[in-house]
Amino acid sequence: MRRFGLVVLGVAGLALGASAAQADGWRYAGGGTGPYGGSWRAYGGGWCGWRGCVGRQVFVGPYGGVTTRVARTRCWGPNCYRAVRFVGPYGGVHWRYGRFSRW
Repeated sequence: MRRFGLVVLGVAGLALGASAAQADGWRYAGGGTGPYGGSWRAYGGGWCGWRGCVGRQVFVGPYGGVTTRVARTRCWGPNCYRAVRFVGPYGGVHWRYGRFSRW
């Protein structure tokens, strides 16, 4: 199930510290066929504001396995911190963290 089964795509969320006038939202949906003929689909969305972004992505693999990815980015001045949570099709959870500068 490694092939395309754990690819992650999809999103929904709220703006962090931004009003609706300051926030930009996004959505997407897609899919395709893997190298062995299995089809997959993905969907999601999220919001970004001055203080950061939140997004949720969902990927449905060729055998019905679902993987989700939730990413939160929070910024203070030029420094941004990111936490990403993955939940695999069998319930396993994996976290990734990062820091970057936006200027």
